Amino acid sequence: MKVLFSILWLLFFSILPYKAMSNESINIPKEWFFQAGLSFYAQSIAGDRTEAQIAGTALSLLASHRINPKLHIFLDASLRLENGSHKSLDIEEFTPEQQVLLNNAEVNYRPVSWLELQVGSLNQEHFKSPLFIESTAFVAARETARYIHGKNSFYVSIQQAIPNNQNLSERLGSIDQGTPSLFTETLGHRYNGDLFNSDFGISSFGFRNLSNSVAHQSRFMGNSVIGIGQDAAEFNYKYQGINAHLELWMALKAQWSLSLRGHWTKNRKAPDARSNAQWAELSLNFKELSFKGQFIHSESDASVAFYNNKFLGHNNVKGFGLGVELRSPWGHLNLDAVQTRPIRYNIFQERATVVMLGLNQQLGSLGAEL
Repeated sequence: MKVLFSILWLLFFSILPYKAMSNESINIPKEWFFQAGLSFYAQSIAGDRTEAQIAGTALSLLASHRINPKLHIFLDASLRLENGSHKSLDIEEFTPEQQVLLNNAEVNYRPVSWLELQVGSLNQEHFKSPLFIESTAFVAARETARYIHGKNSFYVSIQQAIPNNQNLSERLGSIDQGTPSLFTETLGHRYNGDLFNSDFGISSFGFRNLSNSVAHQSRFMGNSVIGIGQDAAEFNYKYQGINAHLELWMALKAQWSLSLRGHWTKNRKAPDARSNAQWAELSLNFKELSFKGQFIHSESDASVAFYNNKFLGHNNVKGFGLGVELRSPWGHLNLDAVQTRPIRYNIFQERATVVMLGLNQQLGSLGAEL
C-alpha cells in the first residue's frame, strides 16, 4: 500500500508543476481522474487520564478509472505525518502517527441504472453517524437499489462488512482473535430542492464475533466489559439494533442558511439506561462562514466504542461542542472544541476537552471527474 501510494503521488506531482507552468494542456485519458489535497491541523486533548498536543499534515490522493460505462475503480488514500506529545494511563489512541491510510478503495459496478454494487475497502461515512461508526474503511460488499422521481430519491442498501482495518489496528493495538462481522440493511430517502434539501436513512445493524481484544480496548472507552486482560475480556451485551440519521438544509434570507444533521442509535440487546446514543449538530451559515453547535449523549452500550469517534468521547459520555468554519477558494479553515464528561462513573473515564484546528486545501486535479 505504501509503495502504491508513493508511486501515484510522485506521478501526480511530476505532472502538476508542468501543467501549472506550461500553456499546453496535458492529455489525460478521459477514463482517468486524479485529485490531490493537503491539510494542516493541530489537536489538543486535555483530561485527567489523557493529555496530548499534536500537530500534523496529511497529503491525500484520489484516483478513479472508468473501465467501461458500467464498471469503475476508485482509490482514496492519504499520508499522515504527526508530531507532538502524548500521555495516557490506559490507551494510545491519541499517540502521534506516521502512516499511510487507505480511506476507500472499491470496484463499483452498475449493471443497470438503478442498481449499484460495491466491493473492496469501503468507507463507512454513508451512515453519517459518528457515535455509531466513524468515517473509516471496512472490507465490505454493498448492494444499493435506487428509485428517482423528480427531486426525490429512494434507496435500499445492504452491506456485509468485516470491521477491522489497518488504521484501527495500528491505533489501538493488534486484533488477533477471530474475524468480526457487521451486517446492515438501510432504507433511505433524499430530497434535493432549490431552497430545501434533506437526507434520511434508517438502518438495522448486527455485530457478530467481536474479539476479546476489541472488548478489552472498548472497556477504556465506556463499554460494559467483563474479564481481565486482552485474552479474557468479553462484552456484557451483544450489539444489534437500529441507527437513524437525518440531514436538513434550508435557505433563509440574504445568503443565510440553516443546516441540521444528527443521528440516533439504539442497541436492542442492552438495558434502557445503557442503550441509546444521540448526536446533533446545528449550523448557521452566512455565505462561506458557518457557526456550529453540537449535542452529544452516548450511553455505555449503545454501540461498539472501538469503532466510533474518539473526538466525541466514544461511549458513556455527554457533552457539547462549538465550532466555526470558513470556506474559501484557497481552502477550508475550521476550529472546533468539544467537552465531554462521563454519564456513569468508572475508573477509566474523566472529563475531557478536545480542541481542533484545521486547514484543508485542494492542490489540483487532472482529468475529468467521473
